[in-house]
Amino acid sequence: MKNQNGFTLVEVIVALALVTMITGILATSLAQTLRYFNDANVYKKESDAAFDTIQSDSTDIQYKTEYKLVSTDSDNKKNSVRVRVSSYIDKSSKNKLTYQSIDVKLGMVFNYTLKYSDKNNNTKTETLSELKDYGIQKFDDLPGTNYSALQKMSDEWGDWAFIGWSTSLKTYTASSTGRKYINGNPEAASASNNWQGLITIDNFKDFKNAVATGQIKNVNLYATYMFSYDVPNYSDDIDLLKATPNSIRISQDNKNLKKLAQYAASLIKEKGTSAIDNCLSGNYRSAIYGNGLEILHFREGGWPVEAYSSYYTYGGDLNDKWWNKSIYMQYGKEYETSSYYLNIPKIGNASGYTQGFKKNDGFFYEVFSNGIGFDLTKIGNPTSKTWRGINYGYNSLLFSDQMMDNNNQFKYSLFMKIDKDSKEITVWVNQVATNGISDSTGINPTYSATASYA
Repeated sequence: MKNQNGFTLVEVIVALALVTMITGILATSLAQTLRYFNDANVYKKESDAAFDTIQSDSTDIQYKTEYKLVSTDSDNKKNSVRVRVSSYIDKSSKNKLTYQSIDVKLGMVFNYTLKYSDKNNNTKTETLSELKDYGIQKFDDLPGTNYSALQKMSDEWGDWAFIGWSTSLKTYTASSTGRKYINGNPEAASASNNWQGLITIDNFKDFKNAVATGQIKNVNLYATYMFSYDVPNYSDDIDLLKATPNSIRISQDNKNLKKLAQYAASLIKEKGTSAIDNCLSGNYRSAIYGNGLEILHFREGGWPVEAYSSYYTYGGDLNDKWWNKSIYMQYGKEYETSSYYLNIPKIGNASGYTQGFKKNDGFFYEVFSNGIGFDLTKIGNPTSKTWRGINYGYNSLLFSDQMMDNNNQFKYSLFMKIDKDSKEITVWVNQVATNGISDSTGINPTYSATASYA
């Protein structure tokens, strides 16, 4: 029989059953969604609490810290994951913490050791208790120079000279004086040399497997630096530096330039280009926003001096009793006195920066100091009457054969430029071409680094 609307009773019952089923499904889905939403809120509250706890801990904000992030779901079941704080500062957002999750196992734990010769050729040895329980699972987990335990060695060898961790030590011998210096072995480790040497991103996986399978046991990791400071005979430092393979030195130069560009970009993003404008004016400000401003010039053995229009060079026969250095004093080599080189703007000629970078004058000092740990106030003054204007009490900055070559006539400099349209900053090393411009592609692609501050 049909009802007045034309539907049979059976049809009405089926329709009602379908509506009931659909309503039940929707209700169940909504309840499940609300439960998940509630769980998410609970997890978020637990996460926020963990963030607040870590942010309030100011005792070791620069060091490795292990935490376990715990959440409680709606069934009062606790879930946890161990996390490692890998950074306290995110340049894009102040006070934002960055977490790096790791597996339940902390990772392989090694003995981290400092054993090296200081500038007075005294051997220093110290086990880094700060890293006693520090484990690694991947190459990037290896500790860097941000750990206070490494600062003693970094003060001698320079943060910018740190190249990583080695499983063995190397004794450097100065060819002229015979003096010996100890440092981590900079040669890359491999199975063929029983894993004696530097751990790199290329050999880390095989090295880790060798440790895990027991092929190598009781591994000590030694902080490894490239030779970076002067010794009594001025040629020995270059010979000692070349004990590190050139490929590793080029790689480190590349890392340093990249760090400089990235830190400069982060500084501009935080403070705006006014940070630069407060340091420079006129042609020098125009240069850094144009073809580039020369910041440092590399002289004897690659030692940097402030880029300036004049550089002292001694000449003549030093053994001649009639030798008079004032007669043979020249203002630079042929390249340094050429018009096309002199015409490119140099920071040493800028008002307020002549004869020394200013420690409290902002941008450039901060970029080098905080970017790679290099103090611009300690570099040589090119106009001083010291050996070619170089401060031999300080350290080299770049290390490749091309920079170390004493016969390069001192043609290389470090430049910087800022592109306001693309919001990018470029740092590079090259010479000035005869058209008065330095090619920002660098000596080769590794000697140029660009970072965005957008």
